[in-house]
Amino acid sequence: MQSSVSVDANIAALFASLGVGFAFFIFFFILALVAMAIVAYIFQSLAFYRFMLNRNIENAFLAWIPIVRAYAVGKVYDDINEKQGKKTNFGIILLILNCVYWLGAPFLSKVSILAFVYAFGQLGLGLAVFVLHLICFNLIFKKYAPGNSTYFVLTIIFSIIPIVPFIPGLCLLKASKNQPVSETDNE
Repeated sequence: MQSSVSVDANIAALFASLGVGFAFFIFFFILALVAMAIVAYIFQSLAFYRFMLNRNIENAFLAWIPIVRAYAVGKVYDDINEKQGKKTNFGIILLILNCVYWLGAPFLSKVSILAFVYAFGQLGLGLAVFVLHLICFNLIFKKYAPGNSTYFVLTIIFSIIPIVPFIPGLCLLKASKNQPVSETDNE
């Protein structure tokens, strides 16, 4: 019969091995998420780089700069609207909102009295940026993938529930290979 000391040691060893196994699982899970986020970033940046080149928008390289990419998204939207005789400034609006959202966070969250207000402000600002992006994506898909609402639906679903975060970028990348539907876009 085993002594209680060896039974306790065996249980401790079992829990230690479970802990190490769980730590490895978490490590590889986070590594997989980071890899998928990088792939998503590359797909979306390449898509908006192509959209900007296709539409002859200056400074297409801005699509590769993380916070500034929102400007590229809005600029493509603005260009499509401009060709239809509408004046919009989504490029500037998205750039400002994104800068406040990402660059304001380290400063505003440190002030304790503003932390509570900041948390709700960040939530509202994040939702506003998300909705404006979806408005832009909708018009872009209408121009570059007409009749294929699947792209837009997948973009919405996988933006809200990022199980596979590169799906929206993949849809945008596929659409960026097409020419816009209207002849007035090629002026």
